[in-house]
Amino acid sequence: MSREVITDSKKGPACDIWALGCVVVEMLCGQPAFSCRPGKTLKDFLDRIGFGGESPRIPAGISKEAQDFLKRCFVRNSKSRWNAPFLKRGHFGCCSAEEELEMQQALKICLKLKLPHTRTRLTT
Repeated sequence: MSREVITDSKKGPACDIWALGCVVVEMLCGQPAFSCRPGKTLKDFLDRIGFGGESPRIPAGISKEAQDFLKRCFVRNSKSRWNAPFLKRGHFGCCSAEEELEMQQALKICLKLKLPHTRTRLTT
């Protein structure tokens, strides 16, 4: 979930880029990009993402290109976050053939999901 969704800011394709980064992280390491800390409430968790300045962790041991891709997905200011054409142009072709194929397959899966944008407000 992107910070814009939590803070009820303007939502758009940039939210999907953040979510794509979260999905890629989960696919790489088998765990969510964020986790709730022991003893903390759901509100604490969401506040940490929306208002705390924290971005998802980028897994160690991945290529510099994959790290850069994820860093660009997780730019906190949605207006500065790269969009899909820039991400594709900036990263595909600079990885190994195997890495490029894996990323393209992951993107195809994510794009097929077509999750609806919802405007829900979280309450405490």
